[in-house]
Amino acid sequence: MQLLVDGYKSFLLKLKYIDWLGPLALRLYLAPIFIGVGLHKFANWEQMVAWFGNPDWGLGLPAPDQWARLSTALSAQT
Repeated sequence: MQLLVDGYKSFLLKLKYIDWLGPLALRLYLAPIFIGVGLHKFANWEQMVAWFGNPDWGLGLPAPDQWARLSTALSAQT
């Protein structure tokens, strides 16, 4: 039984060398999505600013240009 426990502990220690693969795979999977969204925001800047500022069919936020910039900057950092 001790042999199984030692083998399991050894296996877990070896897994620590590749624990970065999961987050890397997720980032590589999501990167094209965030890049596409960011490019769409830049291509349709006026529509996005109007969406942030319009209270009827948008968010109705004050200073929509500032919010659009913040949203685009946060999408670019992700």
